[in-house]
Amino acid sequence: MGPESFPLSSYYQAAEVRFASEGGEAWLDTFIKGALSGKAVSDARARVAAVQVGVQDVIPATLVLVLVETSVVTPCSELDDDDDLFKGDGASMYTGPGGGGGGGGDDGSDDGKRRRSLLECPTAAQSTLLSKIWDEAAFVYSGGGWQGHHQIVPGYDFTPYARTEEYGRLFGTMEGPASKANAFIMDAFRARTSADNTATIRKHILVTYAQMTIERAHRLDSKLAVAEPDEEVWALTKAEGWTAWRVLEPLVAQSNAAAADEVAAMLQPSARAPASNASPPASLAPSRYCYLKAQLPGMLGISTADIGELRSASCLCGGGPAVGECAPAPAPAAAAAAAAAAAAA
Repeated sequence: MGPESFPLSSYYQAAEVRFASEGGEAWLDTFIKGALSGKAVSDARARVAAVQVGVQDVIPATLVLVLVETSVVTPCSELDDDDDLFKGDGASMYTGPGGGGGGGGDDGSDDGKRRRSLLECPTAAQSTLLSKIWDEAAFVYSGGGWQGHHQIVPGYDFTPYARTEEYGRLFGTMEGPASKANAFIMDAFRARTSADNTATIRKHILVTYAQMTIERAHRLDSKLAVAEPDEEVWALTKAEGWTAWRVLEPLVAQSNAAAADEVAAMLQPSARAPASNASPPASLAPSRYCYLKAQLPGMLGISTADIGELRSASCLCGGGPAVGECAPAPAPAAAAAAAAAAAAA
């Protein structure tokens, strides 16, 4: 991923600035190589976790963000008829529920005409290119396995789509059997390229990685609330949280560089866990989890309702304890049944 690939993406530009010390446009390479070599993450299990989350989340989430932004802001005048980033038999097109991936669509077929009609460049080739960029983003996000809000084809479990489902369940942000975020994102992909649809996709990708960062902060608090933290678990949890945070860090740094520095330092993998119960820095009090739960939505311009509530920590913060585990809240149906039974009695 070089700077010439996505010069018009605001997210890409923000990441170049934030990670300038890591080579600017080469920040993703630097990050993955650092995890693989042990330079960034020394613990063996934590290195595996950082690489796995990096490949499943950081790289594809970054690519989706820069592709949708590129598709919506690239002027037609900057496109040559043969300037096809995804040409060849390997190019895949997102076709919506029930549709398969695959190259093509540019040969005068009905599908090719439909794609070109959704854009307004002077030539069919220019329009098709912008549409392909949008299709590629959808393919990367779902792994090509999405078949509707409530079904994901087996074998596509390691994608941002799958991660969004996982955290929708943990934070109670589901719509029936599927996450609200995925419903919004996949509807936006189906509705095709536009500024509004790009904003929707960006917002809900940020929601997922905010949830993941907050949940890992809660784990860190719990692991440190003992006299002798388990160093392997500590290193693993920090590596996972740090990797998820990398998706958000460039945007947080734009509005609050000091806060971005503190969160990055909190999650940066370290060789050893503190020897005893360790409180967070005063600026992150009363706990890492409570701080991020309260502050991260505003840093990203998203609402607390979008993020939801981590169910295993629903009793924390807000004047209550800042660290610990909470009894799971009853499912809505069970709560309603219990209330009806109490009323009948």
